[in-house]
Amino acid sequence: MKSKQINWVIQTNGASEVTRYCHNCGQKVVFKDSLVRRQNANGKNIHHFAIYKCDSGHTWNQKIEQFKTIEHLENKRGSFDSTEASSAHCEVAIETLLAEGYEMLEIAFESTEKIRVDKLLSKSILDRSRTQLSRFFTEERVTVNDKIVSGCYKISQKSIIKIKL
Repeated sequence: MKSKQINWVIQTNGASEVTRYCHNCGQKVVFKDSLVRRQNANGKNIHHFAIYKCDSGHTWNQKIEQFKTIEHLENKRGSFDSTEASSAHCEVAIETLLAEGYEMLEIAFESTEKIRVDKLLSKSILDRSRTQLSRFFTEERVTVNDKIVSGCYKISQKSIIKIKL
């Protein structure tokens, strides 16, 4: 089965907030997401963090995810083309994918907040209405992390959306 794979990273316009104890301030304060991310390698693990700041400028790092390193992988020196890695999701046309011979669309999705899967797909799939997309759910052609879901299913963090075309 020929499958088209794409990655979507959704970032919210507003920063999320967390109330927690700040060791520097000596009390519970509100930490706001600065929308800055960092990665740290530690042995055979790579950690991905979100940087939060309180009003006094103190930081707290929230671990988002952890990856295992891959042996024999090397970094290539040179210029980085920012068009290769986008922080936004792209729009998709199902008719184009079908014409190219694809039978499955796999979307690696990442978001900082929960989003209904039907709303996400209706904004991103150009050639299908929301009513037409609802048939994908009733015919059980949409899965999230290999689980058949309904259109109102909310996805967040890292998920794999699969759509049988």
